Amino acid sequence: MDWRRRLTSWREQVLSPEITEALAHRAGKMRKVAALAGRHASRQLRAGVARMTAAAGAAARKAHSQLEAWQRSVAETEAIVRLGDRAVHWRDQALEALRGASETLRSATRATAQRIAQSPIWKRVANARWPTAALPAARRLLEHLPRPRRAAVEGRYRMQVATPASRSLALASIALLALLVALPAFAGRDALHDLIFVFTMLALAQYWNLLAGYAGLVSVGQQAFVGLGGYLLFALTVHAGIDPLLAILLAGALAGALALPTAFVVFRLRGAYFAIGTWVVAEVYRLVFAQFKQLGGGTGTSLPAYVTNEVAGIGWVRALFGVRTAAARDIITYWAALSLAVATLLLVYLILRSRHGLALAAIRDSEEAAESVGVDKFRTKLAVYVVTAAATGMVGALIYLQKARISPDAAFSVLDWTAYVIFIVVIGGIGTIEGPIVGILVFYVLQTYLAQFGTWYLILLGAFAIAVMLFAPKGIWGYFAERYDLALFPVRRRLVLAEPERR
Repeated sequence: MDWRRRLTSWREQVLSPEITEALAHRAGKMRKVAALAGRHASRQLRAGVARMTAAAGAAARKAHSQLEAWQRSVAETEAIVRLGDRAVHWRDQALEALRGASETLRSATRATAQRIAQSPIWKRVANARWPTAALPAARRLLEHLPRPRRAAVEGRYRMQVATPASRSLALASIALLALLVALPAFAGRDALHDLIFVFTMLALAQYWNLLAGYAGLVSVGQQAFVGLGGYLLFALTVHAGIDPLLAILLAGALAGALALPTAFVVFRLRGAYFAIGTWVVAEVYRLVFAQFKQLGGGTGTSLPAYVTNEVAGIGWVRALFGVRTAAARDIITYWAALSLAVATLLLVYLILRSRHGLALAAIRDSEEAAESVGVDKFRTKLAVYVVTAAATGMVGALIYLQKARISPDAAFSVLDWTAYVIFIVVIGGIGTIEGPIVGILVFYVLQTYLAQFGTWYLILLGAFAIAVMLFAPKGIWGYFAERYDLALFPVRRRLVLAEPERR
């Protein structure tokens, strides 16, 4: 065939011996690579098969162990069920035996009672007449019989609030109060002025402590009610012609009435926002009263002489002590401040001893827990806020009756009527009645001996407060009360062992 010869000649012409040898060499190499790849794939396949075999074996062993555990649990469950059935059977037998014994006992008791009732001896005893003298002897015999255990337990414990220290303080307080009432007879006006300051600051501190230390309402705006009381005193005495002592009570009542809508505003805030909110409210009151020209506007005003010289009882005091009108007014103001301080201590103590005090203590410890036992948190806090506002208003009215001059900046000063009050409560001991008393005494001593240092006075007060907080976090009184177990105004209820009865 012609085409075969042509193909053979073309192949011999195209494929030279060199190309043929190179192709053969390349083909040999490719054959070796293919052989290596085949051996590698074979090894990988054998390893994969081994891993799969091991995994399958482990899974089989795990399934076998779980099956054995399940079989054991089934066996145990069956044993428990059998034991329960046996226990039920035993219970039924025991109940049946008890019912039989009870019926036997009832029948034996009835038979015995019938035999006793039919016996001639019982008939003689029943028909006999016993002398009345035997009854007291029987009663005495019954008294000597042993009483039940419950009667012995009852009366072993009693509730106690007062302590020996509080009883001693009550007796000492009566003597101290008599001394303070008679103090104007032999004390000078400077001493009376200092005591007026101490009494008014003590009252402010007690009310702020009741608000923050017990109700948890940390207010930085109590100066609002001090200024309200002062301005209401001026308005009632100058423009309404009311006696200053009566105006103090009315100013407190009006301050409490204004505190009610104020509370609905600030009670929407919590924590630090509540504190700043009360401060803002005080500034609003300051700006509002600065607009009243009848009360002096922004510069303030003074009480006229016909108001300060016509206080109720001033003529009687002037005749009793033989002093001038100004000194007589100071004595009346001193007695009013003393009355407010004593009334404040009694009011706070009675509140904390009442169920409202228990509610305040519960709210202070945990508001959620207090609400869970039925304490109305909002109404309790609102009542405390209004009471402290009204009382603070009365104290503010008394302060500006003694000063006889008022201005918005002085009446609503956060430094004089809130910062100093917080300092007194914190260093004395917040959350205690005794704390503000100790705090005002310390503050009076510091002010007396450090006020001459000018701007260093506030720095020293701050340093002293920091030192107290570092070494006595609960205040001075809190430190001594915790260390020596003191309570001059006890409000906690304690369960104590009652004294044995004397026979």
